Amino acid sequence: MIVLDASVILKWLFLAETNRDKAIEIMERHLTEQDFIAVPDLLPYEITNVLATKANVSEQEALAGISQILSYELEINSADPVDHAAMLRLSRAHHISVYDAAYVHLAQKLNCPLITADEKLYEKTKSLPGVRLLQ
Repeated sequence: MIVLDASVILKWLFLAETNRDKAIEIMERHLTEQDFIAVPDLLPYEITNVLATKANVSEQEALAGISQILSYELEINSADPVDHAAMLRLSRAHHISVYDAAYVHLAQKLNCPLITADEKLYEKTKSLPGVRLLQ
């Protein structure tokens, strides 16, 4: 089991992304059940937001991208009040958004690695066990 954040999963959709090949390898291991990917339940919102506001894609391409990612049967995890308290503490301790803390916390909760392509997030959390930069 691994946790991926949106910065890695979005690489599945965009051909010109740096380290896309590494992100695709992770996706293929998931699809062939060699590994499993867990994500917090905010991931679909993050993907949709990027496709709606930041990516230079048509609405049809954005909808296809969202559908594609959701078809991969990622293990989507909901947070309870205890999880939210842990995310708040991680956010404050590492000066990261609560959204980023959701990924970090999920990896800690599942006792598995978090892989991110977000260098700022990595730099702020690399002291935590299991946080890895996609490279």
